[in-house]
Amino acid sequence: MYNRMVRVQFLKALSYRPYEEVESVNRTVVGGRQKRALVCGAGGFIGGHLVKKLKREGYWVRGVDIKAHEFCFSQADEFLILDLREPANCSRALQLSDGESFDEVYQLAADMGGMGFISVADCEVLRNNALISLHMTHASAEAGVPGYFFSSSVCVYRDMEANEGPLTEDDAVPAEPDKQ
Repeated sequence: MYNRMVRVQFLKALSYRPYEEVESVNRTVVGGRQKRALVCGAGGFIGGHLVKKLKREGYWVRGVDIKAHEFCFSQADEFLILDLREPANCSRALQLSDGESFDEVYQLAADMGGMGFISVADCEVLRNNALISLHMTHASAEAGVPGYFFSSSVCVYRDMEANEGPLTEDDAVPAEPDKQ
């Protein structure tokens, strides 16, 4: 309950507005049509905010996740519930009715369940995230998507020592994803 309250307060602090109030700041157009983006992991906290940002910028957005967004309705133009560990679902996520491809894919989908889950299921998490990333990257390349963004997770950082200062991006090398 406390965690949910904190997230709701955070959303209010970001001036979260319901779908009806989202306005396009500008029309992002390519080849005479609105740009299209696929957000994988759109049911998550960051993915949900990315959908909102892309909508404000004028994109047509499809969100995909294994679950609906937990705290609000997705602002995506279309939202599909798909398990991206399956190659066929990655291809399905990329299919558009006009036969063209997405302009951009944002790959944020990941198997995350908090430290309690990750610490006891690291092999399962590694396998699931590898499958999602490999299948989505391959399907996007096959579909001819010109723009692809991959987001990793905090799990690539090394273990921190007691009283150590904040980590930087340089601290991700050497990555030790199995030492969580």
